[in-house]
Amino acid sequence: HGEREYANQGFPTAAVNTAHQGKPGDNVFWGKQTEEAAIFRVSDYFLSLLPHLNPWLKKQLHHGKYHVPEFGGIYSPDVFVFRENQDANFTYLATPVTVAIIASVPYNMCHHSPHHSSPGSRGKYVRGTKEKIRALFRIAAHHGNTVVVVGDYGCTEMHNHPKIVSHL
Repeated sequence: HGEREYANQGFPTAAVNTAHQGKPGDNVFWGKQTEEAAIFRVSDYFLSLLPHLNPWLKKQLHHGKYHVPEFGGIYSPDVFVFRENQDANFTYLATPVTVAIIASVPYNMCHHSPHHSSPGSRGKYVRGTKEKIRALFRIAAHHGNTVVVVGDYGCTEMHNHPKIVSHL
């Protein structure tokens, strides 16, 4: 909701999508309930991240495989948000909004997960996460966004510690 409020006030706004590393939309088509899947449900964001619908992105992919850079992101300008979230039953917005979205993949600190992607030690995790966050702000600044809305950045699904992430 925060990104909509800033965008409606005229601020050039970018929202951060806690993205899946290899699956744009994070299995939204199979009912997955993640932040990225939720964004797909309320906007036209899928047009930007699905390589078969975005020829420019498809050209950028390594051997045609979807990949979000570790210390970078995928910038999607002009994502049209036209619905409320699931809590509001996906009702249509009275005033749709256009925002930029930056796909970024936080480390996955869930050690029992097959998708565990922590860089190892706490020091490497802290340095790597700081660099990921810096990259988000660089991308936003490069594109003229003066407001960046960052959600929990992996604190829910990926079990990153909220106090550590918010401090970074």
